[in-house]
Amino acid sequence: MPFIVPEVVPYLLAILALLLIWQVHNMLATAGHIEASDFWDRSGVRFFLHLTPVDDQTCQVCREANGTAVLTAVAAKRNFTPLHSPCKNPAGCRCQLVGLYGGWPEAIRLLQQLTVNPRPKSIKLTDDKLSALLRVPWQSAKNGNADRLSVQMLEAIRTEGTDSETAVKKYQTIVDQARAPRDIPLVIPAYLRMVDILERAERSGEALDLISRFEKRYAEDQGKGDRPTHAQRELLSLRKTRLTATAQRAF
Repeated sequence: MPFIVPEVVPYLLAILALLLIWQVHNMLATAGHIEASDFWDRSGVRFFLHLTPVDDQTCQVCREANGTAVLTAVAAKRNFTPLHSPCKNPAGCRCQLVGLYGGWPEAIRLLQQLTVNPRPKSIKLTDDKLSALLRVPWQSAKNGNADRLSVQMLEAIRTEGTDSETAVKKYQTIVDQARAPRDIPLVIPAYLRMVDILERAERSGEALDLISRFEKRYAEDQGKGDRPTHAQRELLSLRKTRLTATAQRAF
């Protein structure tokens, strides 16, 4: 009598194979054999810009690295930093890497410069070149909508020193609208930057309210996606203590 294989068996084997592939991928990623660049490649990010708010609190180390452009494969390497030495800001480093697809002409030219042979490890953009890069109608370019919140982040960082109110609005847009995996890493930095701006503007009540919303969103047992680091939680905890004391003195 011939052996009859139940119809469900091939489906079960396929599921087991997928589970095995996922487990192997997870093990490789955990061990560091699969670089983060794989994620950014899938997200449509082709290069990163390294920016920091430029004001009287900006240390010389961060100022010198401001405007550095690097390819995804470079930025995704472990312990990558364009800083030639540690940040000197006593309140903590404010630098941010922002990924772009860059489908508009100025961004394409920058990407071509990064990919020429022999390829430079990075390109330092002047303030004028940064302004030109973000001034063009990037919205109508290929993948322009995907770059929308990244450009909001870049514009917010660059306007902090001259128009803090506009910067806060742009950061708030990121907090409210970030949904795509490539945008989620911008949310926590946006919160931190807003709290910093509000505290320096002596708007203690608004800053405390923002911290409360942050704590609710990133409660230890809630939420999905990227989580705040211990250092980020400690930073906000110190700010909360300081802001609470300031608010109490005001009454």
